Amino acid sequence: MPSSTPYTPPTRQQQLMNARTRQQLASLQYILSRLTMADAPLHTRAMEVESIEAWIRAFYPFPQDLTHIAILKVLQDADIVKRIEPIFKRAQSLHDQMELMRRIRMGVELERANAAQPDKTQPTTLGWRGWIWDTKIKQLRSLAQTDFIWEGPELRVINWDTSNVVRGVQGIHACLVPMNWEIADPKCTDMPIATNGISDIVTGIVERFGRYALGTEGWRAEWVIIRKLLAPTEQIGFALEMAYPEVPVTYYDHQKYGRYT
Repeated sequence: MPSSTPYTPPTRQQQLMNARTRQQLASLQYILSRLTMADAPLHTRAMEVESIEAWIRAFYPFPQDLTHIAILKVLQDADIVKRIEPIFKRAQSLHDQMELMRRIRMGVELERANAAQPDKTQPTTLGWRGWIWDTKIKQLRSLAQTDFIWEGPELRVINWDTSNVVRGVQGIHACLVPMNWEIADPKCTDMPIATNGISDIVTGIVERFGRYALGTEGWRAEWVIIRKLLAPTEQIGFALEMAYPEVPVTYYDHQKYGRYT
């Protein structure tokens, strides 16, 4: 016997939902059928590659939210699935690589920040300071008082300020020697590092003589001699060796630690 259950026509809302699903399915089929491996880098964030459904949503360019039914139906198309699966796996692989690089960068940043902490075992007669490497004259300039050119490894202050103030007064300034000055990040200290695009930053170990004012994070002195220099690049390192032959030059490991500043 035929069923006695009366036919219930879909409501207006159901009709609209069905039409929307059909439109979205047609759009998805068109978009996904044209994806290539070159599209894998477009959506690689964690929330986009956690599942193939989330990844498909990321490619949908229209403001309306994709219905779950449209995604399920497009994933029933064997040809489309065969096409997009390797692209999706490539996107996941790219995400994993970027996440690994992010963690490596975070680890390097932390290592360099820890290396910049003052080493209390070092004598306070030694300090750590920076210079601008002037590519035109091939000499070091002081970071804060850029008119001061270091023609040799030694510099003296003519007008010494007799106060005990460390900052903002006449003197040659330096931070306390860090835990590892060869990788320490100057940005993690009070060292002025803005060069206004003039050139690169060079740092090094200096020794003070004569009168001085000592603070908790560094000192200023009237007479300073450069003892060691750290070159941020090989090109600058070679130039430093020629400009200051009596000063040992260490080369920063940019392959392991990235850009110096």
